Amino acid sequence: MGKLTDEEFRDFLKTCRELAEGPLEVTNKFPQEFIDLARENNLYRYALPEQYGGWGFTEKEILQVQEEFSRGPGGMRMHLHYAADLNWRILDDYGCDELKAAYMDKFADKTIFTCFALTEQTGGTGADVHTTAVKDALLTELSVIDRAPLPRAENIAMPRREPVRKVEHFDTTQAKLCMLFTLGRPMQPEQLAAVRLAMALCGGSVTSRLFLNVRERDHLCYYCSSSFQSFTGSMAVNSGVEHADAARAEQAVLKELADLCDGPITDEELEDCRRGLLAGMNGLEDTLGGIETWYYMEVLRGGPVQTPDDARRALLAVTRENVRDILKQFTLSVSCLLTREEGNENG
Repeated sequence: MGKLTDEEFRDFLKTCRELAEGPLEVTNKFPQEFIDLARENNLYRYALPEQYGGWGFTEKEILQVQEEFSRGPGGMRMHLHYAADLNWRILDDYGCDELKAAYMDKFADKTIFTCFALTEQTGGTGADVHTTAVKDALLTELSVIDRAPLPRAENIAMPRREPVRKVEHFDTTQAKLCMLFTLGRPMQPEQLAAVRLAMALCGGSVTSRLFLNVRERDHLCYYCSSSFQSFTGSMAVNSGVEHADAARAEQAVLKELADLCDGPITDEELEDCRRGLLAGMNGLEDTLGGIETWYYMEVLRGGPVQTPDDARRALLAVTRENVRDILKQFTLSVSCLLTREEGNENG
């Protein structure tokens, strides 16, 4: 195989794009048709060294090819990325001359295709198989540790009370207003989906009432957001405000909460918040850290452990009435303002 001319290379890129934008994966099985097309169109040669039947492309040309086939579905991308490097490089780097002579040129059309994976007798890699080696090893290590686990502490709830207002002075450029609302009783696990959507609608997203109205429309805050602590059944609203606007900002927050409880909630704003939450939840299983944090929090909350799929389905079922029912249970308990002393204009 010799090097391609510029025109031949452009044609090759066009072929890669046409294949990438062709039929998509629709099953968990790799279609044989794709393997055949990749062979017929010499896709397996693009990163292989020239002495083994590859095109001898430069690094830039290899990246250009990858850009084209990356337009296709994930399985196709990963297959071609693997075939372009790991599939043959280990043999090229570490294999003896006899093995290289016998096999290296066969990677050009994938007469052979290697696969490197950690596996075991009854498990392996892939969506349809399982592996127990890591789990078994971890359980073995844990079994020799003398443990005396204590029962999980039950969720608590801050009691309802007349609002307490505190003001502290500090020479700051802007004031900080923190408002704490409480349910008066522990949150129940079955309420969590409604709480999530209620927080997004109130102040937990860029389409929330606090963001769009108190910040954007009324210009009372540099930022204004709400968050929920399930272990204490409390909602916190945090905002950065001009010193002179703190009282107005507090009243505006209370008005938005009251409007959500008693006024109309449009389909558009409800679904915007729901879509935003679902989009964020769709990436939960992308990392081990995300999976670990999810299940750790589920265990801490008590009650049945929800999978991310369970949580997404529950979120889809939440109605505006469910949101109102949650928000109506909150009452203001504490309002804390950090501001400069009156007459101090140095900040």
